[in-house]
Amino acid sequence: ALKAARSEKTVLRRHIMKDKGMAGMGAVCLDGSDAGFYWAPSPGKAGADNCNANADNWEISFLGGAWCFNEPGCESRSLSYLGSSTFWTWEQISMNGLMSDDCDLNPDFCNFNRVLLMYCDGFSFAGDR
Repeated sequence: ALKAARSEKTVLRRHIMKDKGMAGMGAVCLDGSDAGFYWAPSPGKAGADNCNANADNWEISFLGGAWCFNEPGCESRSLSYLGSSTFWTWEQISMNGLMSDDCDLNPDFCNFNRVLLMYCDGFSFAGDR
């Protein structure tokens, strides 16, 4: 039902950053898989009077997920979406609050380009595997 309520244009889609030299710098997930993000372009004017097209504006959200502190904990995380991009779905459709594209619920940011930076390094986006 949630997917049907969103237009194809506003669904966040997964983008994996294939190596690009990042593996040598440790910029990969805990299991060594490539890092990535979800992105949806601005839908433009959605028809609500309080929504303006904001094609030049961006909303960037960092996925949370706590940290791992030792090898067993990090190994365990590497077997889930918090430590491996191989568990990420193709589409991320359940975004709420400030990341919502519903102009009735989120009139200030509903028409921004949206990016969800995925978390998979176990060290709050600061890790080196």
